[in-house]
Amino acid sequence: MMHDSKSIFVPPRREDIRKTGAIYQENLPRFDWKCALPVLTKTLLIHNCGTEQHFSISDAHHPEKPERVAKILRELKKSGLRSRCKVVGSRRLATEAELELVHERPYIQKMKRTVEMSDNQLRTTEDGLDSIFLTRDTFAIARRAVGSVLECVDRVLSVAVGELNAFAVIRPPGHHAGISAPSGFCIFNNVAIATKYAIDKYNVRRILIFDWDVHHGNGTQQIFYEDDRVLYMSVHRHDNGDFYPVDQPKDYIDVGKGTGKGYSLNLPWNHSRIGDEAYRAAFAKVIMPIAYEFNPELVFISAGFDAAAGDPLGQYMVSPDTFALMTYQLTALSGGRIIAVLEGGYNLDMMAKCAAAVCRVMVDGGTRRVMESEGSGDLKFQSRLHRGVWDSIRGVATVHEQYWKCLRGFQKKRLYVGKWRVKRLKLRNALRRRCR
Repeated sequence: MMHDSKSIFVPPRREDIRKTGAIYQENLPRFDWKCALPVLTKTLLIHNCGTEQHFSISDAHHPEKPERVAKILRELKKSGLRSRCKVVGSRRLATEAELELVHERPYIQKMKRTVEMSDNQLRTTEDGLDSIFLTRDTFAIARRAVGSVLECVDRVLSVAVGELNAFAVIRPPGHHAGISAPSGFCIFNNVAIATKYAIDKYNVRRILIFDWDVHHGNGTQQIFYEDDRVLYMSVHRHDNGDFYPVDQPKDYIDVGKGTGKGYSLNLPWNHSRIGDEAYRAAFAKVIMPIAYEFNPELVFISAGFDAAAGDPLGQYMVSPDTFALMTYQLTALSGGRIIAVLEGGYNLDMMAKCAAAVCRVMVDGGTRRVMESEGSGDLKFQSRLHRGVWDSIRGVATVHEQYWKCLRGFQKKRLYVGKWRVKRLKLRNALRRRCR
């Protein structure tokens, strides 16, 4: 069944097509590349206090460590961005009722009991969980992480459209946490709870969650798998199912269930050397067209930076400029009401640079430096696109065209992949015709 939307995507005329990173934007609506929106009044930069008390006692080199938040905040101060934001060190603790918007009560009570556990009891509890470490302060710090994102929602939705956006630099991350269990360094699902909070308190009807963390947000998808008010989109490393989280529904055929069919979109990468080109192609061809058709009233970014170059877990090669460009395009949605929430990212230097690039877009309202520097080396860029990238994009388009009007006939459209590739395809097709 095709989704009903007030905003139907209409491709631009050929003469109006702009290009960015040499991906031809046939599928993107027209808007001024120099600045998608007027400069916003303010960007809220919020971080949860006390994160240094949540750490792995048994592994001093654990990648999800307190230095992650501190490193980003130092980078934002060094770049001058911190002084241009409204900075809040949040001490708001999410209530148990707020946690129950998403999580089951027995699970919340299990986490609550860790406050009084001995070190040995904590280690035993950890052993029964999936990639989780605990201290006696973890429950409070995780509640404060959720509270920080709820505070972002309150502030962003309590002012006029276009006046405020927010960046939550928090930990522990959240997108792996499901309804009844934590996993993958995540205790409570920060973004999912904030999404339900926005729906219940502010009557927001359509929310987009875009997850660019290199790991699939299996917890977030599980929570909204049957919900047509939330469009969950994830671009992630898949490796044909062998990349974490393993044995989870995260391929492009996993589209949702019941009324939520078509509202879970997974773009899985099965090629090991993925970088800027793949992410920009995905945005041009499927992500932004569907996002415009959905027409969200609020956008969350699950902003993990473990797809960035040099990350020890993700091992991809995405640059800060591409994270900036993705943020820039998303700011054209929902009147600029956008909340970015830190997820993964374990190369501290690169993670901080990527976070600063995202914050700069949110503060400035556009990516002038990125956009003006593009345009050279077009064929070189296009020729680096691996066939597996197009296979993933076409797979998503094929499965989702029954749900989204903007993808109708996608397979029939010519995808520009460079002159050398076009010539090779023509030669191959000619040889095939001769052999018939």
